[in-house]
Amino acid sequence: MDYYAYIYVNEPEIERLYAQHIDWVISERLQSNKKILKGGVSAKVFGTGVDIGGDKEIEYTDKKELSFDHKVKQIKSTLASSNNLFHEIGEAFDILKMGQGIYIDTRMRFIVPQFKAKEALDLVNREGYIILESRINRKLLIMSLGLDNMPRLRTGVMSRNSHDAIFFREIAEKGFIFAIFGFISAINRNKYQIRPITVALP
Repeated sequence: MDYYAYIYVNEPEIERLYAQHIDWVISERLQSNKKILKGGVSAKVFGTGVDIGGDKEIEYTDKKELSFDHKVKQIKSTLASSNNLFHEIGEAFDILKMGQGIYIDTRMRFIVPQFKAKEALDLVNREGYIILESRINRKLLIMSLGLDNMPRLRTGVMSRNSHDAIFFREIAEKGFIFAIFGFISAINRNKYQIRPITVALP
């Protein structure tokens, strides 16, 4: 699934999963290139075999860091190939009955109860996270989004007229379908917690 707007990115968790599942030694690609430097007068230092001036060939290395989006795609691919990633929440519930948490990559509708209150923004900024809730077949799913991991909030504080504040006020009761990649585990038989890695607007 492709997403066009990330509203939450847990980069430390992405790095941890990438190191664990993809490449635990090298986290960047190295690309070697050669350049010819144009010199002036060429002269040989007697007895050394070393040229001074003239054309020189040097080798340098470009370090091209992988974007978090590319890393996430590789993590998902690896988890899927080992049957550790689920796209259907109903299928996830069946696995969760056995008492283990699993990774999900799916789309779900969530409401934002915090933003129903007039003082919602003060509460969110004081606590440092947003709580989202979803109900499926009488099961409650809870997901919290830490403000520090929301890329559109540069300071980790949500202002009253920010895009995210306007958006969450609008969907507080009616909800919105988010694209979610994360880890889900059971709190009890009817209550589940999602630890998000990325949350996007599909």
